[in-house]
Amino acid sequence: MKKNIGYIIKLKRLENKLTQEELGEGICTPSYLSRIENNHVIPDESIFNLLIERLDIPIIKEEVNNVDINKRLENWHNNMLERKHFEENVYRLKDLVEQVGNEKCTIKFNIVYSRYLLMNGKTNKASEILFNIGNIMKLEYTRNYFLYVGVLMIYYFIKGKYERAIEEGLIIINAKGLDFLGNNHEIGMFYYNLALNYSKMYQSERCIHFSNIALSIFKDNYLLDRAIDCHLLLGISFNRLNLWEKSKESYLLSEKLIKFLSEQKRNTYLGMIYNNIGYSLECQGYYMQAITYYEKSLEHKKDVNDKVRTIINLVRSNYVDENKEKALHWLQLGIDRINNNSMSRNTVQLQIYQKLLQDDDYNYESVNQLEKTSFNYFIKNDLWQFVYEYSKLFAYMYEKQSYYKRANYMYKLAIKANEYKFSGGKKNEKSDFDLNFHDRDYLDFF
Repeated sequence: MKKNIGYIIKLKRLENKLTQEELGEGICTPSYLSRIENNHVIPDESIFNLLIERLDIPIIKEEVNNVDINKRLENWHNNMLERKHFEENVYRLKDLVEQVGNEKCTIKFNIVYSRYLLMNGKTNKASEILFNIGNIMKLEYTRNYFLYVGVLMIYYFIKGKYERAIEEGLIIINAKGLDFLGNNHEIGMFYYNLALNYSKMYQSERCIHFSNIALSIFKDNYLLDRAIDCHLLLGISFNRLNLWEKSKESYLLSEKLIKFLSEQKRNTYLGMIYNNIGYSLECQGYYMQAITYYEKSLEHKKDVNDKVRTIINLVRSNYVDENKEKALHWLQLGIDRINNNSMSRNTVQLQIYQKLLQDDDYNYESVNQLEKTSFNYFIKNDLWQFVYEYSKLFAYMYEKQSYYKRANYMYKLAIKANEYKFSGGKKNEKSDFDLNFHDRDYLDFF
């Protein structure tokens, strides 16, 4: 167990938030502990026992080996990747990994465990582990490094740090032996996650490039649900580029593939496909057709928040199509389904339309207060598409009250938010756009 124990000791020390001085107190000097952690020396029996006792690393009580543990870790990872229901005794497995005392197994456990935590919404705990792994992980094209980058990309995606996710992914792309670091499903998901992060940065051409690579892998290996995910991503990207026919083609290809899935999955995907086709039609100005697809989408959606997102699309389409009665109908359905006591993107949008559609005598103060509340939420959560869309709506409300100066400010905000959105969240050096918050205004343009 003592061979290559250094990295394990370092991981456990970081996990317990101990400095080298604190861990080594009464056992060895910090400099000697540093040499142990970097595997420059193998500690003698007495120091070794004192360190693992202080770190609460279990002593071997049963026969375990690296091969069995590695198979178990790979099986756990693959079941998560394939979205299968799989129960793993995490704490028992952790004890076994620590008993083996193998550096690669220990690192792999922490990587796979981080993925498990992210899937279960425990982002902060996963962040701590990934940070600790990063302190000992070397940049090398190995299986563990490939898995680490894959989980790191998921973490950055969840945190909204899409550029960081892409940076990490592109390092692996440069590896000549990428195809040998993972199986086909893993390689396909790697390219898909790159595409997904590019999509979030509104870099549609790059998204299309990596989506097509992932799609090719998934189709060749009959991974149909993953292939559908790629077609949906392609449809979104083509729509953003105003390539309407290609967008529609991608969505229809998705619809063809879902017949091979379970009924539950079919309904989930149909809800997304019809909603996205509706949005594409709305972007082209075909509001009645868009409304038809939005309504078809609702027939298949089960999740309340998903339903409300489509209901908001119905409110907007009917409002733009000058059907106020229908817009009010969908608005009330949306309000009935949300928790007004909590702030969310759905709540904020419905409050805006409630002011627009139900309050015929709204005044400047009430509109201005709603504007501030809404845009503070959108900007805080990097929802620049909503800033772009609703700036124009608020401009209309201000113009209706003859507050043209504020309306003009809203139009400027829409233009700048659109620039910021398509710059991937980075300031354009040639733009006068600056992110400075003020008591009254959200952005200092000039």
